[in-house]
This record gives sequence, C-alpha cells and structure tokens, in this order.
Amino acid sequence: MSKEVLLDVKHLTQQFHLTRKIKVKAVDDVSFQIHKGEIFGLVGESGSGKSTVARCLMNIYQPTKGEIWYKDVNICDKKEFKKHKKMLQTRRQMIFQDSASSLNQKMKVSDIITEPMRIQHITPPRGSFVKETAFQMEYVGLENSFLDRYPSELSGGQRQRVAIARSLCMEPEFLVADEPIASLDVSIQAQIVNLFRHLQEDHGFTFLFIAPGLYGIHCVFAGLAYMMMHVLKITVGLTFSGGLIDLFFFGIMQGQEKTNWMMVIPLGIIYFIVYYSLFHFLILKFDIKTPGREEEHAQEYEEESEYEYREDFSEELLAKIAAGLGGKKNIGDIDCCVTRLRCGLKDISLVDDAMIKETGSRGILKRGNSIQIIYGPYVTVLKSELEDYLRTRRAKKEIKQLLKENTHSKDEMQQESIACPIKGCVIELEEVGDEAFSGGMLGEGFAVKPEEGKLYAPVDGVIAAVFRTKHALAMESKDGAEVLIHLGLDTVKRGGKGFYMKVEAGQKVKKGELICEFDLEDMRVDGYVMTTPVVISNNAEYASISLKHIGECNVGEEILTLYK
Repeated sequence: MSKEVLLDVKHLTQQFHLTRKIKVKAVDDVSFQIHKGEIFGLVGESGSGKSTVARCLMNIYQPTKGEIWYKDVNICDKKEFKKHKKMLQTRRQMIFQDSASSLNQKMKVSDIITEPMRIQHITPPRGSFVKETAFQMEYVGLENSFLDRYPSELSGGQRQRVAIARSLCMEPEFLVADEPIASLDVSIQAQIVNLFRHLQEDHGFTFLFIAPGLYGIHCVFAGLAYMMMHVLKITVGLTFSGGLIDLFFFGIMQGQEKTNWMMVIPLGIIYFIVYYSLFHFLILKFDIKTPGREEEHAQEYEEESEYEYREDFSEELLAKIAAGLGGKKNIGDIDCCVTRLRCGLKDISLVDDAMIKETGSRGILKRGNSIQIIYGPYVTVLKSELEDYLRTRRAKKEIKQLLKENTHSKDEMQQESIACPIKGCVIELEEVGDEAFSGGMLGEGFAVKPEEGKLYAPVDGVIAAVFRTKHALAMESKDGAEVLIHLGLDTVKRGGKGFYMKVEAGQKVKKGELICEFDLEDMRVDGYVMTTPVVISNNAEYASISLKHIGECNVGEEILTLYK
C-alpha cells in the first residue's frame, strides 16, 4: 500500500431540508483519509449516513460544510471541480447498492458498459467498443451472449457484475462500492467480494467499501452455518431451506439416514441462542439504532425561529435572485417543480443571466416571458423563502440597490445558436414521454416531432460519438457546446435497423449537412414514438439557454440560443 493520500475528507457535514423550518443532519463532522491502493471499509448501521458520504465523495450531493480533497483538488469547490471535471468523472467510479435502479432498463448491456466512454469521448483502450465490452464481460465472469440482453433479463448478481464492468471500462483509480452485495444471496455475495479482491490485486485499485456493521457479522455466521451443515452431513436446513415445509418435504420425507434432519433442531436452537445473545449485546453496547429504537426527538433535527432566514438562503441571496429577474415589479407568479424555480415575468429582456448564475443556479431556460432556473431538490424551500422575502418592506430597497450596483453587461456574453436538425414540430423537452429527457437528467434543450426521416447537423463542429445502434449521436460544436441527438424513444431496441448514418466519430460537419437518414414511417408502424430530443449535455457551463421557437419549424431555423 502506498503512503500517498488519495482521498482526504475533512469535517464533512451534509444537511437536508425537510420543511421550511426543519432540517436534518444526515452526516455530521466526518473525517478520514484513504491512501492509494488501500481497501477502506466504511461501516455503520442502516440510516447512519454511509451512502450520503459516498454520494458527497462522488459530487452527487454538494456538502453543506467541510472539505473533500481528491489528490490536490478540493472537489467541494465548484471552480476547482469544473477545472478538473473530466479527470474527476473518469478516475472515480461508483457501484451502487441497487443494481436494478442504477442500470438503464431500456438499454442493452453492451450500450450500458460503453456509455461512460461515449459520454466522455474516450477511445476504448482495446481499440473498439466491441472488443472493450467483450473483455470487460469476460473479466467480471459473464459470457458475451449477455451483451444483447436488457437488465430485466439478468439476475441480481449478473446485474451487479454489469455495473462493475461499466465502472472498470473507465480504468478508474478510485472505486466506491456502496453496499454492493447487500441485496444478493450468500453464494453470490462471496463471488462478488472475491471479484473485488482480484480487482485490487490485479490493478491496485483504491476501494471505499461500504457495509452495515451487523451485516458483516451475519455473513460470518452464515459461512459458519455452511461449515457446520457440511461437518454434520445435514443436507437440509438453516441457510437455504429453513422453513417447516422445506424441512418436511426435503428432510423428514427423505429419511434420517439420507438428510440427518434431526440435527437441524439442536443446531437451530444453538444458533438462535448465539445469534440473539451476540446481536442483543452489540445493539445495546454500541447503541445501534435498529428499527423501533430510534430516538423520538433526534438531535440532528434543528428548528429555526419563525423570522430567521437560513444561512444558505440569506436575504442577500434572495435579493440577488430577485434583482437577476429584473426587480420586484418585473416578477409575476412564482412556482416550482422538483428541481426548477419557475417565474412568469413582465419583461424577459430585463433578466440578468450572469447575476442569476452567481446565486448557484445550475442552468436557465427561457421561453417567451417565462423563465425556469435549475436549483436542485431544495427549490421548494427556496420558492417559499423568496415569496416571503418579496413581501417584506426592505426587499424593494435592497433589490433596487443591487440593480444600481450591477456591472454585468449582456454585450459581454458569448452567444451560440442551435438550429433545428429535422423538419417538424418543435416542442418543449418537458413534453417528451421519457423522464430521462423531460426531467432534464441529460441536459436542457428541445425536442422535434419529425415530418421526414432526415437528420441534419444543428451546429458546425465534430461528431464526438455515434451509438452502436445508430439511434443517437453526440456532437461538439466549434464553440464548445455538447449536443446529444436521440432519434425517437426506445429506438435502441431496433438494434440499428432502419438507421443510415452518413457520418462517423471524429468527422467534421457543417451546420445543415445531412448526417443521418431513417425509416420514419416504418418505425411508426412498428409502434415507436419518433419524438427526437436535442439536448445540450454541458448546459451547466452556460449562463442561460433561451428557447426561441415552438411549433412548426424547418431545418436550419434557430431554436436555442446559448449564453456563456
């Protein structure tokens, strides 16, 4: 093991807001170091915040307080993260506890494994995506015949191996395994743990392995149960067939000489006494909060006084949001969804994108005189705070002062246009019948209901990637916009049938150049929805995105304007 510190967590605290006045501390002042090449175990009872720590380490959650240093990069600093974004997204990988929900059920295994490389525009280490997927499948112990299957057609252990293969294809140096074996049976657990051991020995990966404490003890006893069953020559019993029906049919009915079923009773009684005594002692000794033993008034809940603003929703922040929206008089109705603040404005031209970006916005989408600002899951609390602030007498004066001091100039902002790539009807991305697109998970943009089966380049740039099934491609414009075009919904299931790509990865194209043809009518007859999302996957790098047109549109007409 190297003495080099790969990960250094200092005083990590993560809070979540439950209501306007109540917040919960999921993680409170956690510190630890992980050295390069080390397998680090993070153990605790259910609900202790282990998964929250893991998600903070992977930048899924933004910590409330504390620092997380990966090598020499403070990943809690947004500027530092953005500067080293590609390195952080490729060199760190996470294997989630629930393999079923972490894999896209609409994608084949082959596409799932190669998707990270396509998104990051990485050339497969073994020359091609086909060779790379075949190698990774063999390495995790799966046959290549599984590549054309969907996650729903795999067992729990097989899905977890696919998730591991997806992480390995990026050749990371740090892996976070969040209880990856908790939902698997004992025999599969041993296989997965053995696979992790080989990964560490062969590649020197650094592991953060998360597991519940009592569960580890249970695994030891389960292994001892196997051994005792074998020593006593019991062929029915405690681990797989512990029920009375199983005992009767596969024990008693088979005969004592064959199954030695009578030993199940004394062994079961001994195991019960040992299990109960040990777990009872540990739960009381370490005050483990098992279900039913939680404190009624947990200390981590903090209620704030009625007229106080939270530290993260200060009056200064609320005033800046209002000023960025053009002032108090310019704001009409205020609403929100899961992650977005929605405002109806009197004059959209008064919006200051740069000022709103400074308030922590992850993106801005304009349409007519309405605006959507992406803030994340705490937006419901922000909406309530903003409404309360705008009702105060001091709000008008403070907002007016900010507008007076504002030095931002719209002329200084860089602009880039995204054209309509298909003749048809342009709709808002929220109207697409796929939550991955409508929820903004893949970025902001628009969608087109096509009238003809021809796709044209929406920008000048280079083809970054063409999906193996030819139903989607990624482009990078000359000004840096990353554009994802997905022809239809669920069309990955066609396996490339009916799609005729005119370009390949690395090829330069001009705006308006034909890049793909597809059998539109045949696909509709086969029951496919051909609504085509056009998404800006790096939308977080832009101050705002303005949707210029909705409705019937011809190829080449400006649809989006990106402001940087």
